[in-house]
Amino acid sequence: MSIDKELQEAAETGSLVVGTDETIKHIDSLDRIVLASNVPEDIEDEVRGEAGDGTDIEMAEVDNQELGSLCMKPFSASVVGIE
Repeated sequence: MSIDKELQEAAETGSLVVGTDETIKHIDSLDRIVLASNVPEDIEDEVRGEAGDGTDIEMAEVDNQELGSLCMKPFSASVVGIE
């Protein structure tokens, strides 16, 4: 499944966590974390540092504006998690 469809499905089913703080708060329950292509380096480092070995982290090919749109949000998102 493409990341676009996976994010849209997660948003529809309520298994999507949006934002750096929320992603880190729920990091133990996430299967995958998606980072926008233009995520600030310090945020990427923080998320990678908090994530466990079992959490898949993927760098999206889209920027934060497009990532927010893919998640069906009216705002940008640099970090999203999928439960």
